[in-house]
Amino acid sequence: MSALPAVQVNACIGPAPVYDLVEEYRRGAPLREIAFSSGLGLEILCRELAYRHSSGPLHLQRSKAVRRAVQKAEKSIVDNLRLIHQLRDTDITPREIPIVLQSLGRIEDVDYVGDLLEYPRPPSSEPYKTERPRPTAADRISLLYVTGIHHGIEPDHQLALARISPETVAGFRQLFPDSFSYRRFADFLAVAETTALAIRARTVTHLSYADYVSCADTIRRRLGTITVDGAAPWPVSGPDLRRRLGDTYWDDTLRSAGLKVMHSQDLFHHDDFVDALDAFVEEATDMELPLTLGSYDAWYIAEQACSQNRPSAVEVIQRFGTWESALKLVGGPPEEKEDGTRTCPVCGEEAWPIVLGMWFPDPDNPNPKVIHTGCVVTDETPKHRWQCMNQSCGFGWS
Repeated sequence: MSALPAVQVNACIGPAPVYDLVEEYRRGAPLREIAFSSGLGLEILCRELAYRHSSGPLHLQRSKAVRRAVQKAEKSIVDNLRLIHQLRDTDITPREIPIVLQSLGRIEDVDYVGDLLEYPRPPSSEPYKTERPRPTAADRISLLYVTGIHHGIEPDHQLALARISPETVAGFRQLFPDSFSYRRFADFLAVAETTALAIRARTVTHLSYADYVSCADTIRRRLGTITVDGAAPWPVSGPDLRRRLGDTYWDDTLRSAGLKVMHSQDLFHHDDFVDALDAFVEEATDMELPLTLGSYDAWYIAEQACSQNRPSAVEVIQRFGTWESALKLVGGPPEEKEDGTRTCPVCGEEAWPIVLGMWFPDPDNPNPKVIHTGCVVTDETPKHRWQCMNQSCGFGWS
């Protein structure tokens, strides 16, 4: 048998390629797959990505890759819907269905299909899905005006008069009553158009979503109700602006005005995290699924399928530091079960009550399980906490 060419030999006996978790994250690989391949726990992985790789472009590239992967997974589900319903009628779990489909040659990639089956959503092609509202000139002026106010732009009224079309002025003017101050109206247009010029000159480049919400709220409180329709205030609220200009995505909203995201934390307001965690806990509880970080990531993927832009698991950890801290925002870790145990909020395995550093039973548990943590304490007062029994997790909380 002839020897392999030198290049092939070197390829065979050379060192194994280094796993690039950042590149896999960028291309949209599932977090659980990255965690397994890198040998990291899911929360540790999220913390690594949140704190050591927090640049805006990386997370935006990840977000867009996930959206594409979710669309592909959604199409796989639609194409095999009848078979999926048949499999659901058996004892096959949602996580096993894509494996069966792949073995039958019906799909090539199982990524994210299991997430969409575990948290079912209507396909995006369904007619009862709400269409994206059409953006208006008032939306664009609102974004430019608030950006200008936030960055301290001085209005140039002559510039605005020369550049803004009469149709834009007339359409925007209809928002306000006839008695509204012409001087203030002119200021709105002048700040917006001067800001647009600053964006083109790259002297203004970015605005975080939280800054828009805060600044717009401040302006509305100062001006009061100034629109003809009090239910449609101006400046436009953050959620409405993001939905109409960016299809719920802030980076796309900014791009419509020539702005960009500088940091991943620019994408969401605190209320977005609260709303997401509330919605996740409610749905997971109703479906009797564990309140784990992994479950949240699967829920986040399912939300992407119906154009609900939610903070990712990495962004949640970046915001709160730990999954436990995030859960406390919406009521804390799971309640104690009848047998004295709880469900670990990180991995979903059983967690037991323990006393740190000593072979002591829990005096509050009539049938205690005795555990030793390896700690040494001298305080005679027992210090209670909960400890996950999954050795690869080991999460504990008070």
